[in-house]
Amino acid sequence: MSNFKDKIVEIRDTTKKACASLVDESIDLAYIDGDHTLRGITIDLVSILPKIKRGGFIGGDDFTKTIWQHGTSYDPTEVFPFAIYFAEAHDLTIYTLPFHQFLIVNDAKGFDVKDYAGYTQLTPRQIYVPPKIGFARRMFRILPANARGRLKAILHLNR
Repeated sequence: MSNFKDKIVEIRDTTKKACASLVDESIDLAYIDGDHTLRGITIDLVSILPKIKRGGFIGGDDFTKTIWQHGTSYDPTEVFPFAIYFAEAHDLTIYTLPFHQFLIVNDAKGFDVKDYAGYTQLTPRQIYVPPKIGFARRMFRILPANARGRLKAILHLNR
């Protein structure tokens, strides 16, 4: 990236606030790594698309194959599948990439998924059903803190 330092502008703000000061169709590439909730990714993609030049890109992180990236104690991570639905709604091409990344091309050539990370074969159950936790882990969560260490030693749990 150092070769392009004079062309890169890093903006650290919410996408909605940042977009308020940007001219429409003025950005070649926007990379979003923000709020992973459905509300967050919706605001991010809807706000940034008008700012992207034709042929430009929107990239993003936390494009995980299950909405339970951080477990059921946290809000679901809905970057995937929402980014795909967004691309379809706007007739754009989206690339699913390794390392939980995505890239949307503002090309208006019609909706297309270029799947380089194995998303198209996922079933709704794989995406939306919360992971089951075993009895030992469930018990560990409800025990008082002073009893957790003892149970951990007995069951040889790594976490």
